[in-house]
Amino acid sequence: MANLFFGVTGPTLDLRKDLQIADTDAPRILAYLMASSFGTVTENVISDVPDASWSPGEDQTEADRPTIQQQSWVSRPATPEETAANYAKAILAQLLDATVAYEKAAAAAAAAESVPPIQVG
Repeated sequence: MANLFFGVTGPTLDLRKDLQIADTDAPRILAYLMASSFGTVTENVISDVPDASWSPGEDQTEADRPTIQQQSWVSRPATPEETAANYAKAILAQLLDATVAYEKAAAAAAAAESVPPIQVG
C-alpha cells in the first residue's frame, strides 16, 4: 500500500491524515500530475555568451573576445519529486488563500454588525 497524506506539525497543532491507496495506483496519480502543469519546471538560466558588440584591437584575436551574461527562462519536464512538490505547494497555497479569505469575510461581517443603526426620533 502507498500513503497519501496531509499533516500539520507545530506548537499548537499536530495532526496527520493518511489515505491508503494501492501500490499500482501511485504511478497512475504521478503520471496524471506529470502530464499537467505541475509536471513542468521553468528555471532562470544565466549563461555566458560572446559579446557581439566587441571589436578586436590590433593585438587581439577572437580568443580575446569577452563574454557577457545572458538570462533566459527555460522550461523542462519536472522530476517526479519536483512534480509532487509543485502540486503540494499549489494545494497549500490554495488552503492559505482560502483561510485568509474566510477570515476577511468574518472580520467584515463582524465590523458590519458593530455599526450602530441610526435612530429615528
